[in-house]
Amino acid sequence: MSLVLWKYDNPRVDYRTDEIHISLFNNRLTFYQDTNINITQRQNTAYKLWDGSYLLAKFLESKIHFGSCYWKAKNVIELGSGCGLVSLAAWLLGAKVIATDLPQVLSHTRACITKNVKSIASNKSLNCDKIFVDDYTWGKSKQFKSFSNFQVILASDVIYERENLNDLIQALKDLSNKETAIWISYKPRGLGEDVFFDLINNDFEINHIKKCELPQEFQQSQYKIINMKRTS
Repeated sequence: MSLVLWKYDNPRVDYRTDEIHISLFNNRLTFYQDTNINITQRQNTAYKLWDGSYLLAKFLESKIHFGSCYWKAKNVIELGSGCGLVSLAAWLLGAKVIATDLPQVLSHTRACITKNVKSIASNKSLNCDKIFVDDYTWGKSKQFKSFSNFQVILASDVIYERENLNDLIQALKDLSNKETAIWISYKPRGLGEDVFFDLINNDFEINHIKKCELPQEFQQSQYKIINMKRTS
């Protein structure tokens, strides 16, 4: 078990450990990784805490692009939640959040989120009923009719798989309107990123966040964050 707080590219952290500890909004969060299975960029990705999710969570924590009350009562959905770090960050900021992933990995997402929510809510005036975990296959949004009009969509490390890009883009269209803010963190891996931007360019306005506005530990990294809004 690692007792060192997780940070990006930290030589003191064993990234293969079963437990990862992260400090967020002065809370100590614990996340589980399954080190007994083969985790790659294309397989079992939900069972590992990826740098992109840590970056996006820390970006939300920095509040550079958000006012003090921006997140209060916002309806937020995270796509490909995995260990649930980004969803927890939005919840800690006061949003009403749905953390989503595929049905076969949802028990892992739920376990990570439930443990942290119970631990944090017992010490703070946060509502446990404002964060949910649900399965979602990209492009099939009918299940969310009762919680529609998402004001924010969050996602990390999701745009590299070419075969999933059409479904991802359909999901972004299904779940958003022209007022929805979409925040995505990613690392250019030379896989499907260029295809993603080509496909999405006609329907979304894309703003690339400046490196100097990223958390300091990521400013020299390859990781990036984009903000998108519907144009059609």
